[in-house]
Amino acid sequence: MPVSTPQEGLDISARRGVDCLLQCWAFGDASTTINKTKSPRFLILLLKPQFGRLNEGILIVIMAEILYKFMSLKNFDRLVNIIIQNRLYGATYRELNDPMEGFYISSNYLKQYYKDILDAKKLVRICSLSKNYDNPLLWTHYADEHKGICIALEVPTSSVWYKMPVNYSSSPPSLNNKIKHQDWVNTIFSTKSDFWSYEQEVRYIRNCSKTKSGQPKKEYLPIKILTIYLGVRMPRETQDSIRRLIKKINPNINVEKLKRADLSFWIN
Repeated sequence: MPVSTPQEGLDISARRGVDCLLQCWAFGDASTTINKTKSPRFLILLLKPQFGRLNEGILIVIMAEILYKFMSLKNFDRLVNIIIQNRLYGATYRELNDPMEGFYISSNYLKQYYKDILDAKKLVRICSLSKNYDNPLLWTHYADEHKGICIALEVPTSSVWYKMPVNYSSSPPSLNNKIKHQDWVNTIFSTKSDFWSYEQEVRYIRNCSKTKSGQPKKEYLPIKILTIYLGVRMPRETQDSIRRLIKKINPNINVEKLKRADLSFWIN
């Protein structure tokens, strides 16, 4: 049977779903399996074989865009708020963990716009996500050394938040008079040192208004939570607490406990 599916990048739920479908196809029970498959990662289009002949069927797997947010559980209230509100906090660039955020070099021509650029940077809110859920470095750095969680999520279409892939470079972002004024901030925040490339980061960013005191308003990125992955080293009692929490707040969210075999050994 021909199968059209990009296996690389499938998460655990998707891999299990595809394996289950292929097995059930072989036994002539694929249609009922499709109804039972709950993986959030893919949409399955199945063309049944004529006369039950296996080699005439086609299984097509269309990937949805799933992004990931790693978290420690040291502030458990934060997780509860995310699950209840279905949103992620948008940070200012000075709240991010890279001290080089917002740094850039520019031509002499742009020095006259220094304050304008600084003011524009202060009004930007950034939500950092990753394309990757199985990189052990991400678990170590952002999820309390594998004792935290990773949230698999989708970002609904928004008129105020927009997606910004991150470019990794050995040089800081450079501004010049060839770049349009409205693109200056985007250029600055879409470029990071290649030391960070393992993160495979995707950013959602937006401009925010000011409060009466002149401070940037807090902004939150709306999300749809699909799966919560539990770290390899998460204690059993913590696992049970999270499962009970999800069952009460939103039982449609999948909860998966990772094993060491689920993590990538090699970094591409």
